[in-house]
Amino acid sequence: SIITKNTFNPDHINMREGVAYTTKEDKHSHGIGLKRISKTVKKYDGLFQYHTSQTKSESCIFTAELLLYTE
Repeated sequence: SIITKNTFNPDHINMREGVAYTTKEDKHSHGIGLKRISKTVKKYDGLFQYHTSQTKSESCIFTAELLLYTE
């Protein structure tokens, strides 16, 4: 499994119904990575999820978790 965490600017991401959308103007160059990851993981019967959280120090954290099975 792969788990990655990173801080982010909450002004650059909009979560609606558990789905992340970019707020950047150039929508063709931003916000497509998560869709591609999700599609690829689904193709190979894996699991992919992501969520946001806020720490006590007020940092916003984006966490992505990916699991692919081996035969």
